[in-house]
Amino acid sequence: MMCLKELAEIPSGALYSEDPPFLLAAPTGRAAKRMSEITDISAKTIHRLLGLGIGENDATDVNELNGEILIIDEMSMVDMFLFKQLLSGINSTKRIVFVGDQDQLPSVGAGNIFSDLIKSEAFPTTRLQVIHRQGEDSSIIKLAHAINEEDAEQIIFNKTKNYSFIPCQPRLVGDAIDQIVNLAIKRGFEKDDVQVLGAMYNGQGGITHLNDILQDVMNPMSSKTKVIEAHNESFRIGDRILQLQNNPEKDIYNGQIGKIIGLNPDDKAKILIADFDGREIEFSVKDLNDITRAYAITIHKSQGSEFPLVILNLTMQNYMMLRRNLLYTAITRAEKNLVMVGEKKAYLMALRTPGNDRKTDLASKIRHELGLKEVVEHDSNENIKQEQAQTEVKEEVTEPKDYILTPDLIYSGKINPMIGMEKIELKARD
Repeated sequence: MMCLKELAEIPSGALYSEDPPFLLAAPTGRAAKRMSEITDISAKTIHRLLGLGIGENDATDVNELNGEILIIDEMSMVDMFLFKQLLSGINSTKRIVFVGDQDQLPSVGAGNIFSDLIKSEAFPTTRLQVIHRQGEDSSIIKLAHAINEEDAEQIIFNKTKNYSFIPCQPRLVGDAIDQIVNLAIKRGFEKDDVQVLGAMYNGQGGITHLNDILQDVMNPMSSKTKVIEAHNESFRIGDRILQLQNNPEKDIYNGQIGKIIGLNPDDKAKILIADFDGREIEFSVKDLNDITRAYAITIHKSQGSEFPLVILNLTMQNYMMLRRNLLYTAITRAEKNLVMVGEKKAYLMALRTPGNDRKTDLASKIRHELGLKEVVEHDSNENIKQEQAQTEVKEEVTEPKDYILTPDLIYSGKINPMIGMEKIELKARD
């Protein structure tokens, strides 16, 4: 911030005034809150900054942005639709700074904006080398660098002072995580410091099943516990919950985590009350579709967050999701401690499979619009590497005992989902 202050020649008195020249924003409420804590300058979600979804505003009616410097954090999470709206709101802003980690998962929505902006080589780019989330001597940092350098297979299963690996079959994942969480609490970890991450909702080691287990560990029932049921989930006072959709009217956004502080089963308009970053938010019966329990969350939903202890679960049931950037994103959520649980071959699959390979052509279009010469790309053989990784892992998988087509067998790669359709070809209708 101070470097940018000097760059823009902003007077010191203006930096922390009631109307600072900086505009700070991020895709999620948690990331925006973190920006505010670090800088002592108010930060907002991008939706809030633009006024999207508030009142009668539609997607084309956005606030004008006129600060001296606009800084957007967690830029890798911004999809092409939100980016287009952001650009449409910029009026007289002199400088724009995008901050993020291109090695993380790309946005949930379409596009690969942050990576493409860097790839275009059309804008000044600075790569930061010092990691501040973990300590300088953290073994998690070394593991993160090794993953990006494709050199982690020799160290990922080691037991270190900051991370460890516990091999476990999918059917035993729930019991293993139950024991790990109970042990962590006994050793002094606060319940809110422990976060379980996974790749998918369904399956024996899926987020839904793990939340059933962890709810009884973190917030056990008593004879006086109030409970409401919604979309096959039970919610209790004290439960940790996750917002699944942006709701600008309530000023809560996709990925924010809160805690239930009140339940009113007889009041459909205010059936649930939750605390989100010190603000009480009321939920109607309809709003319950936008929340889920958050003792375990997906890796995608964890982006922009950090937790003192992360327990990561990956098995071959997550076969279709296993990518290097998924694993990198997960382990870098751990601030101090990381416990990896699951199948070794699942982690090897993730390490060997390149991610972030969306083909958007945006980088080329940017250079064309700016009149710059095309960048000659060197073939990295990423697709070949991906096929080799999948082949290598499949060879390690034992033959199934039977050939009944089930979701678990498909996700584990043991049965081809196109079985019986080898000779079928798509043909255009006359």
